[in-house]
Amino acid sequence: MIKKAFTLVELVVIVTILIILSTIWLISYMWYSSDARDSLRLTDLVNIKKAIDINKINTWKLPQITNPVEIKVWTEIIFRQWTFWNATISDLKWLINKNPKDPLTKLEYSYSVTSDGKEYEIWGFLENDKFTLSTFPQANAWESITTAFIRWNYNGQFVKVISWNNVLALASPSITTNNQTVLDLEEISNQNLFVYDGFYNLPANFVDSKYSVYWSVKNRFLNTSNIEIFNWNISDLNQDINQLKFIENLQKAYKDTDLSNKSIINNLLNKDLNSSETLKDAKIMLNTLISDKISIK
Repeated sequence: MIKKAFTLVELVVIVTILIILSTIWLISYMWYSSDARDSLRLTDLVNIKKAIDINKINTWKLPQITNPVEIKVWTEIIFRQWTFWNATISDLKWLINKNPKDPLTKLEYSYSVTSDGKEYEIWGFLENDKFTLSTFPQANAWESITTAFIRWNYNGQFVKVISWNNVLALASPSITTNNQTVLDLEEISNQNLFVYDGFYNLPANFVDSKYSVYWSVKNRFLNTSNIEIFNWNISDLNQDINQLKFIENLQKAYKDTDLSNKSIINNLLNKDLNSSETLKDAKIMLNTLISDKISIK
């Protein structure tokens, strides 16, 4: 009896099919793994935000940042940045039971608070649907392109420092940076180091991890020459002309930047300075975010 064997061509075809099937399985597994990790990240940040917001309602304050990096303009502290870790959680008492960490890097999420202790940002990152081969000796043999992801109550346009009755307001699209060695707000703007939702800059605590950071061309988040929005007395912000000037200065800070199509910035840029609606919006914003001494009548 003649035994029938595979020809070389048939073996090549079979091996090729097995390789294709293995690749499909690997990609499917990677999709599942990244989706599962992203789901956990979303849950973590939602739970952290919920705990912070409930605590703020009960105590009128945000959990403290210990050992923070302080971002300044001149000698004024604008915001503080660190991570959401055990010492921070202790301020939240029973509202959160453990220190959440990123499921892949095992690092804490980024946490930033404005100098007045009223606004905050919590940051992580999400994995996208593109993969590149990893050069790192880790169980996960692929790296995913990542984008920053946020939960926050920060207004997304400016930070302020109020000293007695004087207000210093500065354009700042975020209160989180991806380099904690640069501590001057203007230099952060010059180097495009802000972390912004959906962009590739990741919070500083993730940058040195083995998890890949995908670097695109530098995004321009702010026009540094227009970073100062207002530096005068609160009472001056009760004047219509100065309220409109505040909006105009904000528009100059963000005009023609890579944030122009983001809804909050796009709405700002589309405000008509000759419209009564813009003046009304300015009054409400300044009363809410600067001082209730500003009349909205």
